Amino acid sequence: MKKTKKLFVIFSYISVVTMIFFFGCLLLLFPQQAACGVEKGINLCLYTLMPSMYPFMFLSSFVISSSVADRIGSVFSLFTRKIFKLPGICGVIIMLSMVGGLPVGAKAVEDAFSMGYISKTEGKRLLTFCINPGPAFVITSVGFYFLGSKTAGIVIYASLVLSSLIIGFLTRFVFQECLNNVCSNATVKSDEQISFSASFVSSVNTAISSVINVSAWVILFSCVSELITLLPVSERTALFITGITEMTNGVRQASGKVPMPVIAGIIGFTGICGQMQIMPTVIKLKMKLKYLNQLAKKMDIL
Repeated sequence: MKKTKKLFVIFSYISVVTMIFFFGCLLLLFPQQAACGVEKGINLCLYTLMPSMYPFMFLSSFVISSSVADRIGSVFSLFTRKIFKLPGICGVIIMLSMVGGLPVGAKAVEDAFSMGYISKTEGKRLLTFCINPGPAFVITSVGFYFLGSKTAGIVIYASLVLSSLIIGFLTRFVFQECLNNVCSNATVKSDEQISFSASFVSSVNTAISSVINVSAWVILFSCVSELITLLPVSERTALFITGITEMTNGVRQASGKVPMPVIAGIIGFTGICGQMQIMPTVIKLKMKLKYLNQLAKKMDIL
């Protein structure tokens, strides 16, 4: 067992070093294409990402830090406890994730955990189904602009939301320790409760910091996606690599070339770039891969 683990670590290390070396060579050989990818990423952030994401990042941070979510959560309490076996405030987080999209949902989970509204177990559960792209991207960008059909975007978005809710419902059977007390061991930290004015100011700073962090990943992977087009591979292989690397470029290039369920799959995976955007929350909750493997095995049994 130890030998297998050691071989895996060595293989992973060699793979990472090889990828870094290969990427560095591409940057040196094709600096113009790399710069073009960065420029596209910056334009995407300035004209699409920031206008659509920043308001929701601010709203999420303000709702959680000002204790508004705790009060609104009482409205969702019956629903979230009966359906998901989660406290009422999680209903607010779920709504924010569905409206605001991938990074907003993860940020709401992180803020709620930091404030003590939810436990670490509840945060991990929420991260399994509160990480879908929002309607602005799926319906408008993917449906209207990429696929030429707003209805197609609505269908894809509805399927993503439904699948997320199903996953959230099924996780209630996995974590038996949460069934009796609904993980109510999380207590709000009194020193974190601040006034509305102070919460407003801090939310502005937090939101812009989060958007900059997300933009940095988008710009980096936009550069990577541009370099991928230079690889001597088939069109299908290039589409596959782009799709698992960065969602937006992957969907843009795959539109009209693959069936709609494949488009939905690319969006649902969100790409490695999307996974990196929620990594700060994953690290804070100490959510490891073995946790997801355990979750998958238990859900297979169900």
